[in-house]
Amino acid sequence: MKPKEMTIFVSRTFQLQRFESLKVEAGLTVSIDEGDDLAELRPQMLAEIRKSLSAAYRANHPSARNRSS
Repeated sequence: MKPKEMTIFVSRTFQLQRFESLKVEAGLTVSIDEGDDLAELRPQMLAEIRKSLSAAYRANHPSARNRSS
C-alpha cells in the first residue's frame, strides 16, 4: 500500500524565565502524487516548517520582539 499523504509536526518549548516558557508548534500535511520521491519531499516540508517556527518564535518571544522594533 502506497501512502497518499504525509504529515510532519514539530513542537519546541523555550524557557523564558523561571516558571515561564514559550511553546511554538508547526505542522504540514501534503498529498503524495504518483511518482513523488518521499526522500525529496521530506526535507522540503521540514524547511517550510522551520520558517513557520522561526516566524512564530519572533512574533511571540519578548526579546525577539524588542530587537525588531
